[in-house]
Amino acid sequence: MCRKFGYSFRTMATTTTLVAMIVSVMMSLAPVGRRQYVPEAQESRDQAMDRYADIAQSMIDVSFDPTVRPLFQGNEGRLRTLALVFSVAYHESGFRLDVDTGLGRGRLARSGWNDYGRSWCMMQISLGRKQILRDGAVVEQSAAQTNQGWSGPDLLQDRQKCFKAGIEVLRASMMMCQKNHRLHRLAGYASGSCDRGLSLSESRVRNSDKVREALRRLGWPIDSWASPTRSALSRLSSSSSRSSGRLHDLLARAPR
Repeated sequence: MCRKFGYSFRTMATTTTLVAMIVSVMMSLAPVGRRQYVPEAQESRDQAMDRYADIAQSMIDVSFDPTVRPLFQGNEGRLRTLALVFSVAYHESGFRLDVDTGLGRGRLARSGWNDYGRSWCMMQISLGRKQILRDGAVVEQSAAQTNQGWSGPDLLQDRQKCFKAGIEVLRASMMMCQKNHRLHRLAGYASGSCDRGLSLSESRVRNSDKVREALRRLGWPIDSWASPTRSALSRLSSSSSRSSGRLHDLLARAPR
């Protein structure tokens, strides 16, 4: 048994299968190879597939890390945490390359992207912005740090830090707005107030519910970590011409 991420599975094929599932959902929402209106966000299909798989793996590692407290209790607590992180990252970034890695941040900030440069990484953590001189060059830096002591550039350089910081900000919002309807408890995250940003909160929570349902349709047994069949994944991938490259490699390693 391997308990690297706080859950047990017979082989690494189990986590590989979940990565393939998450990539499938990512592709349905933000197709790879699509034309980007931000030059820094453009990438090839293969580059996007590799990056999507890495993002999915980081989400899994963080959501099932035994040192990270999940956002929800119960048997599905960590999976619900994963689904919510996925939904927020999608709504905040569209999984775009420039938001993920910080490419072109300085130029894009002048046009209002990333909250004029004040928000960082795919979870759009608000840490402010400042410019500092380093080795004779002006570089982008955050004005503040996360509760874990991480700067904005730290979040861009390490996706796991981005998702861990995002979970803590989501938790703070859910606690601050705990009297709100469950669909509106991310209002604090979206607007800084429990009375504003209700529609933004609702869209993110509803989408997280859809992500969980999508995983069910893909064949993942939500109430356990038993591995779904390879054929269940293949049915979904064969229905879309976009399911190629890294995803096919992942499917090839999934258990039969």
